[in-house]
Amino acid sequence: MTRLFAAVMILTAAAVAVADETPNINPGLWKHDTTMTFMGDFPIPDQKQSEEQCVTAEEIAKGGNFLDDVGEECAISRQEIHRDGMILAMTCAQQGMQVSMIADMNFNGDQVDGMINSEMETPMGPMQARIEISGQRVGDCD
Repeated sequence: MTRLFAAVMILTAAAVAVADETPNINPGLWKHDTTMTFMGDFPIPDQKQSEEQCVTAEEIAKGGNFLDDVGEECAISRQEIHRDGMILAMTCAQQGMQVSMIADMNFNGDQVDGMINSEMETPMGPMQARIEISGQRVGDCD
């Protein structure tokens, strides 16, 4: 799950450009809130997390290369990126788990939001999770 969450944060913080189109995300200090809800046979409470991260113009300009950070254990099967959002599908295998996810993100200048739906094969059996993401630019980086 750590790799999946890291990928989520990369997706929302370091948005990508395709061709000459720049994503509608402004550089600066961003605060991201995520809520992960698990569906399955095991009662797992929702997990909420907030994080602040500096996003530079250089990171945004990396283009699709930011996905190099997801690691060798992940394979990207769909990547549609445009100015106002993106759809990404990938599968990761880590610590005995197989995780498939589809992320649908919206970029709105000083705000981002989206949803990630995932299916996991775990040692306890199959699980599904939904991650709701909202992010907001809160100022300039230090």
